[in-house]
Amino acid sequence: MADTITALLAGRRGHFQMESGYHGGAWFDLDALFDHPDKLRPFVAELARRLSSHGAEVVCGPVTAVRSSQS
Repeated sequence: MADTITALLAGRRGHFQMESGYHGGAWFDLDALFDHPDKLRPFVAELARRLSSHGAEVVCGPVTAVRSSQS
């Protein structure tokens, strides 16, 4: 399962300095997840299954700024 999700994330190994200043040995292109929603679907279903036992009503993700052409 880990290899499959790493492939979907276009994961790379090496030495990376993150925007936060921390260093890491892996880099993941999260935008790549949206290229293959059919392959991502089983992971989303598994996450939902695991969260369901905790009674979560909302799952939040990172904020993404969207600019309106009318602003």
